[in-house]
Amino acid sequence: TPHDPSPVTTVQVNMSPGDFLDRCAILEVKRSRAGALRYRTDREYLRLTEMKRDLFERYPAVEALYARMHCLHLTAYDLLERAVPAALRDEMTVADHVAMIKLNRDRVEIKHEVDLVCHSPYTEHKSYYDGAGVEAPVEVTARSRHIELVGVNQ
Repeated sequence: TPHDPSPVTTVQVNMSPGDFLDRCAILEVKRSRAGALRYRTDREYLRLTEMKRDLFERYPAVEALYARMHCLHLTAYDLLERAVPAALRDEMTVADHVAMIKLNRDRVEIKHEVDLVCHSPYTEHKSYYDGAGVEAPVEVTARSRHIELVGVNQ
């Protein structure tokens, strides 16, 4: 599509550090796999990367959790590239469906760990894991430490 010179619109939002790093990991994987379409993620990626560095400096233990999250997203990306087209053709395997559910569960657990380390006042909760024979993550009740995504017109 041709360049649109009009101002961009962003939304300022408070999110947990786990959600923030999840977004960063997704963008990093998309950029690594996007080839010629990489420019579509560059603006957001570059803006969030600086904030990610600040979070790592403040909470060094989070960097290893982020590395796990990034690896998980690489696996998920590869799985989705195969499973989504198959699902749209009504040919998705049960094994791929189960693998996606487990990857999502692992992603939520890592986000919980990040939120706990960073003393987030809230964290994502997936009610459908309750009673599924899976131990629920520890609730995060510590005081708020927000990362603000500030809208920028570039």
